[in-house]
Amino acid sequence: MGNSPRWNSGTFTPSFSQPPVVLGDLNNHSGGQEPLIDEVRNITASDFEIGFCEQDGTDDCDYHAGNTVRRLALPETN
Repeated sequence: MGNSPRWNSGTFTPSFSQPPVVLGDLNNHSGGQEPLIDEVRNITASDFEIGFCEQDGTDDCDYHAGNTVRRLALPETN
């Protein structure tokens, strides 16, 4: 993507013993109908960063204030 998502940080309370698997999704979508792309990065046992992008065209991200993100963190298992 040409523009990267805006990154927001989150914390786990209580912390995990090791970095969990983190899934993100929009709880609401206050924008157009373009494809939404989510990314989670820098996951540790106590925090993470999450970003969302509404793809406008082939290489641009658009941001919309007012979107609510929900996330789910699960311990990794074998």
